[in-house]
Parts: sequence; C-alpha cells; structure tokens
Amino acid sequence: MENINSKYKITSDTMLWNNFRAGDKKSFENIYKIYINTLYQYGSKFTSDKELVFDCIHDVFVDLFTHRKNLGETNNIKLYIFICLKRTLIRSLRRKKMVQSFADSDIAFLSTCSSEEEVSDQESDMEMANKISKAMETLSPHQKEAVYLRFVCGLKFEEICLILDINYQSVRNLIYRAIKKLRKIMFCSFFHILLLFKIMDLSLF
Repeated sequence: MENINSKYKITSDTMLWNNFRAGDKKSFENIYKIYINTLYQYGSKFTSDKELVFDCIHDVFVDLFTHRKNLGETNNIKLYIFICLKRTLIRSLRRKKMVQSFADSDIAFLSTCSSEEEVSDQESDMEMANKISKAMETLSPHQKEAVYLRFVCGLKFEEICLILDINYQSVRNLIYRAIKKLRKIMFCSFFHILLLFKIMDLSLF
C-alpha cells in the first residue's frame, strides 16, 4: 500500500519529478517504490491478467525513464502515472481484442474480490465483504472506477476528470449516483458505506 511506502516520499512531488527528469536514478527508484503497489491495484481493476498488468507497469516505467528529458513538469506524480498506466493497459487490451475502444464507457472495471486478495477469515467480515461486492457489481464501469479513484485512491474530482476524460459535473454525478445506489442496496448512510470500505480494508475493489 502507498502509506507503507511513504518513507520513500522524502521530497515533494515537484522536486522528486524534476530530479528524476534531470537523470537522478534514486528519484526514479523512489517513484517506483512509492507507487508500484497502488499502480498494480489500479491496473488489476481492468483485467484479471496479473502478468499483463505487471508488463504494462514495466512498460510505463521504461517509457518514463527513456523519455525523461522530454517529459513535462508535474506536481502530482500519482495522477500522471495513473493516466499513463490506464492508456497503456487499454492499448494492450485492444491489441488482445479484449475491449473495443479506449473511450468505451463499458470497459470492465472489476470490483469483486480475487482469490489472491487478503480478506478477513472472520465469518461476519466475509459476509459483509460479499454484500458490498455484490452491491458494487450493480454499478456501471465508470461508476466503479470513479468511486475507486475517489474513496480508495483519494483523488480529487479534478484529478478524476483527467483520468476518466469527462467534465467535473459528470464526475460528481457519477459518484453521487453510485453512492445513492449503494445506500439504497445496503440500507445504510453515506458515512456507513465509507466506514465499511475501511473496515474491509478496501478488498471489495
């Protein structure tokens, strides 16, 4: 998880990125260590092909390092590489004919627990995880992704706009309608839903 690797984030994003662009290998290593787990978790929502996700992450970092001198500035590394990974994954999935179009809103965004994800062995927790997972499956792919980016990755609405390539109001509407639907299915409040996400260690995604 990103918070586990927070010790590597010893400088601001702007400074870390600029040092990397200037050729500092340590900064490049720090970026990798900080975001590798978060990138894998996000990439895994588009395909269950673990090897493909790792290959795409590898390609992203190879491209970044190769073209570092030509990269623009950024004060938000997570947003930058999230966008890079999503584009790389969609291109790979298109080559494999697993999706029709990069801009297709029906691109799968997985929300069920995989066999490799850690879920509490407590019966009550398992039951709750299943309920939340089933509720998440009623959402559209864009709603799942928007909720994931907002409440799991902690991205701002403006940042989600760039990843989903839609306007600010559309992002707000996606998240509002998703939470409203989850509340209706789960018979609980908005804050209860957020608490459930935390209790389940976000494994439903």
